[in-house]
Amino acid sequence: LTDIVFRVDGRDFEAHLTVLSQRAGAIFEIARDYRKDNGDEEVVPIPGVEGDVFQTILEFIYCVRVPDIDNEDIALKLLLAADRLGCTDLKLYVESTIVDKFLKASNAAKWLVTSDAHFCALLKESAMELYDSDADTVMKSDGWSNVEESPRLVLELLKFC
Repeated sequence: LTDIVFRVDGRDFEAHLTVLSQRAGAIFEIARDYRKDNGDEEVVPIPGVEGDVFQTILEFIYCVRVPDIDNEDIALKLLLAADRLGCTDLKLYVESTIVDKFLKASNAAKWLVTSDAHFCALLKESAMELYDSDADTVMKSDGWSNVEESPRLVLELLKFC
C-alpha cells in the first residue's frame, strides 16, 4: 500500500514514505512538508524534473538499479535531479559515469562549471585535470566563457595547475 503520490511532468508515481525516509531523505522531506502545508494532500508535485528521470530515481531508491546512461543530456538531467532531490549515491554514480564516458577537453569547461555549482568533487577534479593537460582545447570550448565569469573558479584552476 503506497501512501504518497508524486506528480512529475504530468505523470503520477506512487511511493512509500517509510522507504523514502530511509533512502531518500530530501524527497521524504518534500512530501512531508507539502502535506503539512496543504492539509495532508496525497499528490505532491515535483516541478522541473522529467517523468522518466524521476522514474529512474525511484528505481534507484527502491531497487538500487543503476541507470544505463547513454548520452550527456540524460547524464546532466539525472545529475541535477539527484542533486536537487538529495539522492547522494545516485549523484555519485552519475558523476563517475560522466567522467568515464563523456568528459573530454572539448566539454571540460562546461562540466567544470556544472560540477562547481553542484558540489561534484570527482567531476570537478577530473575537469581540472583535463584543463591542466590540454588548456588550449578547454579554453577554446563553448563553456569557457562561463568559467571566465567566475574569478574564484579561474583562481582555483590556476592554483590547481
